[in-house]
Amino acid sequence: LQLQIRTRPRRGWSTITEVGLLIKASGQTFGYSVEDDSAVFNIDETTSQVRVDDSSSPNLKAYTIHFLNALNSFILVTSYGGNISLQVKGTGAIFSSSVGMLGSWDYGSVRFRNGRLFDTSGGWAGTRKRSFALANDWKVSSAAESLMKTHSDVCVDQRICGQHGPFACGDVRKLSQILPTCNQTCEALPDLDPTNITRSSCEEDIAITDGNFFTCQPAYQNPLVIESDPTSFEKKHCENTEEEQCFDNGCSAAKSKGYCDEDCQCVDCDYPRFLIPGFGCICFPGSALVEVEDRGNVELRDIQLGDKILVAN
Repeated sequence: LQLQIRTRPRRGWSTITEVGLLIKASGQTFGYSVEDDSAVFNIDETTSQVRVDDSSSPNLKAYTIHFLNALNSFILVTSYGGNISLQVKGTGAIFSSSVGMLGSWDYGSVRFRNGRLFDTSGGWAGTRKRSFALANDWKVSSAAESLMKTHSDVCVDQRICGQHGPFACGDVRKLSQILPTCNQTCEALPDLDPTNITRSSCEEDIAITDGNFFTCQPAYQNPLVIESDPTSFEKKHCENTEEEQCFDNGCSAAKSKGYCDEDCQCVDCDYPRFLIPGFGCICFPGSALVEVEDRGNVELRDIQLGDKILVAN
């Protein structure tokens, strides 16, 4: 899968205005934009094992993308007052090896493209000034890769729209639309989130927007946030003979990309990850030195097939 989002500024804050999803195995896509206020997709359930359900109502657009080969795994896209909310629920059967601006499924934490950790200290307010560098690093650079209706190269650290910003305030941003009225408070949200991140996010929304209209959005009223079960992240471990066979088939660290997947198959990837017997797939920053038995510290590009990489406990 590949999932892309587009954000655009409001008056002092920003929101998701477009979502695009690619099913890589079939090449089929799903897209939703607040400009069109409807979804466009060509997903065939038989060939992709994916089903799209439309549960929209007059006041709310809602699309659920179900993954049929993994129980209770889906992506929920809702548009509330012209602001898109994206929620994802699933297990490693679908999302193992997933990595992007929102983090790494296998290794946890939020990371840049090269695997370097993003500093999440300070919570919502603390990361605000640092988040643009992360967004810019994960930016979709080419029109060929973009799943948006129209590709844009503009990526700016700018929440203000109008004559002093790159985007007009009324430019397909639904700002003329009356925002939903809401009589809810963050403290009164349903007690469905054991992590309390929903209430914390709600309070941050009020601080940024100076209004409580987001409090009634579906992502807060019926959150998908759950305490993770470690078994959901487990991947199949290959036997040593299968690991060796995978490397023998040409999937070697010497290629600077390539690893064995959970079915012990050799695949290429865009990150320097290497299958190390006893440790699984290990991710190294692109400029890292690694210690190799009998050869000392070497650059990643100099690792050879058969090298034994030493990893600290």
